[in-house]
Amino acid sequence: MSELCERCQQFDIQALGDRAYPWRGYRTKDALNSASEGCLFCSILVQELLPPAKQAERRKTGDWIHLRALRREWTASDRVEVRGPEPSEPEATGLNISRLLAEVTVHTTDGRATHPKVELHVAADEGDPASMSGDIVGRYTERDASSSQQMMASIKSWIKECSHHYDCSRTFSGCEKLDPAGSPLPSRCVRVSRGDNGSLELKLQITTGKVSRYITLSHRWTSETEKISTTKANIADRLQGVGLDNLPPLFTDVFTLAANLDIPYVWIDSLCIIQKDADEWAIEAVKMGDYYQRSVFTVACPGATSAVGLFNKTQVEGSSTPVIRMPYRDSSGQQRGFFYLFQAEQNVEERYESTVAQSELLTRGWIFQEWILSRRVVCYTSTGLFLLCQSKSPRTQIGELVEPELQLPDSYTAKKLQTNKYSLKNSLTDHSLSLSRYEDVEKGPGDHMQADWEHLVEAYSGLHLTCPSKDRLVAMSGIADEFARALRKRYKRQRKATHPWLAVIDKNPPARETDSMDGWNAEEEDDTHTAHIRTYIAGLWLSSIRRGLLWEQVGTGTHNRIPTIPTWSWASISTRVRWDRPSDETWKRPLGKTVCDFELDGVINCTIDEYQSSLIGVDPSATTDSSPLDVLPGDSHGGVASAKTSARFPILRLRAKLQPVVLGEYLPSEQERQVAAHVSSRSSLAGIESWRMVASPLDRGHIAGWASIEHPGLQPPEKQCAPGPAAQERESTQPVLYALHVSTVHGVLGGITLGYLSLFHRVYDVLFVRPVQTLVNGYERVGVGRLFGKEMERGFQDAVIREVRLV
Repeated sequence: MSELCERCQQFDIQALGDRAYPWRGYRTKDALNSASEGCLFCSILVQELLPPAKQAERRKTGDWIHLRALRREWTASDRVEVRGPEPSEPEATGLNISRLLAEVTVHTTDGRATHPKVELHVAADEGDPASMSGDIVGRYTERDASSSQQMMASIKSWIKECSHHYDCSRTFSGCEKLDPAGSPLPSRCVRVSRGDNGSLELKLQITTGKVSRYITLSHRWTSETEKISTTKANIADRLQGVGLDNLPPLFTDVFTLAANLDIPYVWIDSLCIIQKDADEWAIEAVKMGDYYQRSVFTVACPGATSAVGLFNKTQVEGSSTPVIRMPYRDSSGQQRGFFYLFQAEQNVEERYESTVAQSELLTRGWIFQEWILSRRVVCYTSTGLFLLCQSKSPRTQIGELVEPELQLPDSYTAKKLQTNKYSLKNSLTDHSLSLSRYEDVEKGPGDHMQADWEHLVEAYSGLHLTCPSKDRLVAMSGIADEFARALRKRYKRQRKATHPWLAVIDKNPPARETDSMDGWNAEEEDDTHTAHIRTYIAGLWLSSIRRGLLWEQVGTGTHNRIPTIPTWSWASISTRVRWDRPSDETWKRPLGKTVCDFELDGVINCTIDEYQSSLIGVDPSATTDSSPLDVLPGDSHGGVASAKTSARFPILRLRAKLQPVVLGEYLPSEQERQVAAHVSSRSSLAGIESWRMVASPLDRGHIAGWASIEHPGLQPPEKQCAPGPAAQERESTQPVLYALHVSTVHGVLGGITLGYLSLFHRVYDVLFVRPVQTLVNGYERVGVGRLFGKEMERGFQDAVIREVRLV
């Protein structure tokens, strides 16, 4: 204790337990004096918080270094087992302290105030009074602890706790409760067991129809992955347990982890799906999302390749920093042993941000679905282990929360703020996602689910895919499946709320279907109504097709078109996309959006080969497929549900108004772009740098709107990329463009500016299209935008509703 000053030797952790006033501390001059005399605790505070130039001045002031405890909230199931036959548990809830925050106010020469902070980890040995009381819940973990019994116990405890979370115990849609004892297994899994000598025994098994527990792996493919993949040539041997003994360290470590946790099966895509088999891929690709969703957890190792294992990547906190031993006093004021303080190289949020949130792994398209649908992820990093779930903020092995819940005084418990932006469902987007919140028909209008879908697409569309023509839509199919289920469930609840007799029929079904309402069957009627609601085609939902069509590219430049996907789909362009959403301030204005002369008349289904060889659409009487597109129970993936549907090229048959427009150059100044945004009721200025001027052919001198053009062949020369396939599509002259009217926004401010006598005017949401010569009434989308002004208003008033086939 001689390494501490007299003041620190009297340190009382109980003083930090007052939630009504959680701050305590030292006078800065006292800390400076003690640091100069060699006190380790005061030295850390001075070194991290007080600049040398300010220390002399601080000796004369009465300022304080403030100390505050950061707590971890225990649950009844959250107890950590330790080495030895008898597990130790805290005797009581206690203070639950895992970190100590120190802060000081420093005034700069210009009069501003800064607040330097330092976080110290607080730890206690298992079995010590500080630990057993529950006052200190942090632990000091060894460098090699990544595969230790202590880590396995931590993971088991976390899984047990997490299985009680609402979102973690249900599918993403909230429609199905998951059984913690086991789930339907994927088509194939690797069976993991231990031999008599303790060695791993691996065998690929056909597991269709079986129920058990399994884990999955989220990883990036490399050339090494190709070499060890399952193929038609080696599938027979692997089903006999042969050929799985020379796998890379990443894979073998995952099998070791499963064995240590008594989980009998592991699913890894490269081992459990026959590679380079088109029929196999068509069946399994759309099931992968569900495989991740139903696993006990998914293993991830950001930054690692298959040649690098899990365990040797982990260096946990406390491995290279000095440890300060502090006296522990219980609630009676008696000293009963010690606890420890140590400083990590980075705080837990910084470590998570640098090793997980900003990792290269999360830039991959396939990883997005794996993390969104996985109920839990065990994430190994170079700085330690992170445990992620759908409900809570990530935690480290020793229980520290990333962005921990704020602990407010008791008088503010009703306002306790939970900050979980890093939870699995939120970590990949900038939006809080929870489809299950729409179970109650009283909560939130239906368009909120469309907003959730938009946020997911906005985050996913900017990610990288090695083969976008094949994977752009398939890699989102599992999420689409869950959305279809959520839409169906919500629609059923709404119908029962408006037709109470439906609930009575559900509770008391008739003996025979034909006895119900003179031959009417409630379930069949429900499926008929919900089929359109949950129909998903090429990335869009027919229930919100007008809104869905108004996606916009993010950024300028030339982006590649994906020829296997219709131009009206966001997935057809290889860049990030976004939708404009009204802000809170926007909704305070007298705005109202109405659909004008726009109707989806049907969907023409053809194959990609038929479309590309111009064998379809020449007959105006071609039939449409008005039935649900594969969005039926058990097969709700839309256009990517099977080998047959993955080859479809859906064409939207619309009834709408068109008028010709003249496309100009980019709006030249920021001021002009902001004016265009204001008069067109644009709520966000994001992406306005890509806007181009639009005018009426009858009045080319006046700007009548803006256009965001994504077609690679219609980019101005200064925005074009180097010569290549995209450059060859460009035409020397501007083609004729048409504005396809989708919807109208009424009551937009700026009417007088545009020559109206009223303060308000109308704005038209439009798609910019151009004719497709090989298809009767055929048009391709080239961009999106908004139009305004008298000429455009007259143009749409005079236009005739016509059939448009949008390819």
